[in-house]
Amino acid sequence: MAIFLKIAEWMLFVGPLVAATVLGWGLLTRWAPPSATLGEKLLFSSSLGLGLLSYGILACGLMGWISRPVFVILLGLFFVVGFLLIRTQATGTIPFPSTHRSRTNDPSLTLSDIPFGILLFLANLLTLILCFLPPIDLRLEWDSLSYQLAFPKIYFREGEIRYIPFSHHAQFPSLMPMLYLLGLTLTNAQTVSVAKLFHWSFFLIVQACLFLWGATQPKLSARSGLLAASLFAAIPVAFTEATTAYSDLALTAYVALTLYCLSRYDGDFRWLILSGACAGFAAATKYTGLFAIGLLMVLGFLVVLPNIGRGFIQVLMGMVLAVLVASPWYVKNWLWTGNPVFPFAYSLFGGKNWSGELARNYDLSNKEFGAGRDLSSAALSFVSLTFNEVRKSPCARQWLRLCSQKGDCTSQWKCGHFENQDIPEISLGPFFLIFVPPFFLLISRNLSLSLIVPAGGLLIWFGWWFWEAQYLRYLLPALALSCVLAGFVADQLIRSGRLIAGITRFIALATIAYGLLFLTARTATWGTVALGLLDPTELQRLTDQTIPGSEVLRIIRHLPRRSVIACYGYPFGFFIDRPYYWADPGHNRLIEYEKVKTVKDLIAEWSKRGTDYVMINWRFVKDQRFAGWIQDGVRQGLLEVIGRDGEVELLKVQKGG
Repeated sequence: MAIFLKIAEWMLFVGPLVAATVLGWGLLTRWAPPSATLGEKLLFSSSLGLGLLSYGILACGLMGWISRPVFVILLGLFFVVGFLLIRTQATGTIPFPSTHRSRTNDPSLTLSDIPFGILLFLANLLTLILCFLPPIDLRLEWDSLSYQLAFPKIYFREGEIRYIPFSHHAQFPSLMPMLYLLGLTLTNAQTVSVAKLFHWSFFLIVQACLFLWGATQPKLSARSGLLAASLFAAIPVAFTEATTAYSDLALTAYVALTLYCLSRYDGDFRWLILSGACAGFAAATKYTGLFAIGLLMVLGFLVVLPNIGRGFIQVLMGMVLAVLVASPWYVKNWLWTGNPVFPFAYSLFGGKNWSGELARNYDLSNKEFGAGRDLSSAALSFVSLTFNEVRKSPCARQWLRLCSQKGDCTSQWKCGHFENQDIPEISLGPFFLIFVPPFFLLISRNLSLSLIVPAGGLLIWFGWWFWEAQYLRYLLPALALSCVLAGFVADQLIRSGRLIAGITRFIALATIAYGLLFLTARTATWGTVALGLLDPTELQRLTDQTIPGSEVLRIIRHLPRRSVIACYGYPFGFFIDRPYYWADPGHNRLIEYEKVKTVKDLIAEWSKRGTDYVMINWRFVKDQRFAGWIQDGVRQGLLEVIGRDGEVELLKVQKGG
């Protein structure tokens, strides 16, 4: 029975994907450049179609039309409109691979390349299985349970997309959360698998982009494309992201597609139009996607240099389209918070329920990751990233002059790290150290756009990442671009002679297998849960062990439906099936803690928010003054403890107190 449920969930994902792709294909029958291959048309149809589907969900949500019947009608419209566009345009037959440019390399694959294809298939199969895992591996699901899935669940419960005042994350560009909202709505929020599969689809899109980058462009080959796709699929942080409901792989896909179009530019302005559309969707996915528009400008002017007069206008057209595509999220922010890039640029725009102190602390929290920003740290970056080890150079807090301690940091969990945790599933793997540096030794004077563009994009993105926010998954777009270079290097070495070819193949296969070992181990651990093969009683026991406050969450499910819960130290709002808000002082200005002197003052602040219950995870709440207020409230009968599970406590606010 369980396997049939998984098949049903798969079909609920395939249906919207097909509808989006059909609409995208219909639009591309008019706008695709004549030199585009069938593979490229399919790639851009799915990518642009999913972006448009996200906007359709946004429009329905803003109008208060969140329901399964409405979304089914929307998908039907996508399919019908796309089908009509296809019928009314003469599509013709487009050859693959493209022959519009002269080629210098043999594009064919050989039998010796089959192992790379097998490992690539294995990576996608295992990540697909893990997409069906319930959200219980909290090490890797923190952001999805805090806001990527949590806020769409609020929209689903309320039946509309509305302003969420307690978290700045809710104001981020939300192309992916709209697709997650679709997945949750189609399943009545009973499973997250359909939502996760949308992010997994962008994992495939990145690989397809990397393969086509090699298969269709000069100086490269189908083998270099296969190597690039395989190396990317085996990066632990990449394949782990593919099993979660995050946004980074979607951003990676749209950034890679933006630059792919630039590298394919042959004088036809439609490549720059496609590049602009992809850059716009990148900016609609995350704020860092705005850099895609910057890359379009900088590298776009570079690729049109031979015909700068007409090319200049074409690049501007692409940039204007990018801004228009991205604008709905930024206009919404401006209307709701007064700041189009909330919570950033607070000194320029201000922002609702925010302050200068919160803005400074948030900016600082991003810069605390990783190493210093000096030359020694830059020189060691390949080694540091590979081993997630930056202690040979100043750590971020030392560089920021926040800490003078030498050696390992024991007081700050992110000091000297590129991620929240040092676990293999979110590491970089060895490819960045092995294959990327040799590229700069193999470059020649007659490099084509197919290599200049990804190299330029890699350097620019890495420069921003190194200076601003050394968080590993923020580097994923640069990693995808580096895979193009790595595939080129490996392919060139394979062509250099039998001995070097054998050594190169072995190193490449070992690099890919290294990453897949961790993916295989994770699948072995969680596969039975993902496939629904675990006994329900055992699954409940596992859930209780891994989700903090499970007993408290069960009590919450039986509270009156409109009960409002103030949460302290408990960010996993996805599990809370009642209206809630984050009441911690570091998140917002909903509660004016400067006015709070006693527990009665605190309860008065809660009352302004209509608070009925308070949920506290004491593991993350260390404020002794706050703890004293809670103790006073219980002692005076103003608060009643109605549930406790480990360090998680649920209290009822006595209205008559």
